[in-house]
Amino acid sequence: PATLVGSDPGTGLAVVRVRATGSMTAVRFVSGAETGYGAFVALVWVDASGPHTCWGTVNQLDMRLSSKQNSPPLLDGLQTFEAPGSVATGGVLLDGAGRLIGMITSVTGKALIATPGWLANVVSADIIANGRVVHGWLGISGETVALSQTQTAVKVVSVTPRSAAAKAGVKAGDLIESVNGEPTASMAGMVAVLYSLPPNKSVK
Repeated sequence: PATLVGSDPGTGLAVVRVRATGSMTAVRFVSGAETGYGAFVALVWVDASGPHTCWGTVNQLDMRLSSKQNSPPLLDGLQTFEAPGSVATGGVLLDGAGRLIGMITSVTGKALIATPGWLANVVSADIIANGRVVHGWLGISGETVALSQTQTAVKVVSVTPRSAAAKAGVKAGDLIESVNGEPTASMAGMVAVLYSLPPNKSVK
């Protein structure tokens, strides 16, 4: 028996509480795992007929759940070698080292979108603590620009009036190189960082 604790439309994740009696083993998403373009991944899911596995490759970057305006950038889009079926939603992704790196949140034919493991950890902790996810919002649109051959940053294109960015004096043309000391290599990466921060929290 299980009960719904809460869900987050932005990532397509939900948390359920299962009343298990020692028959289940908890596993954790690995943090800091990066899966690049063209990397092989394994998809594993379970349905009424038992466990299933298929292989796929990363073929798109910074995907979002198209129906959710507030979706953060999710794990790279995936293309499987066989159509897993919509029941694979909720299945997990393993990298080449067998590490748990993400959860499938959308399936269309052979194309899938997954929430990365580190974001799943953040979202699930928030849901367990509060029953829902409440995330920070900066109030800018931006683009990724190169500062050198090895370093990139986010260039502010526009600032929403009365937003946190506007109140802080951020202007179009400004460069954002880090958030709380973490380099912002891309606009998608910065959005993901902000998604994991609570509202009304001061950030450098």
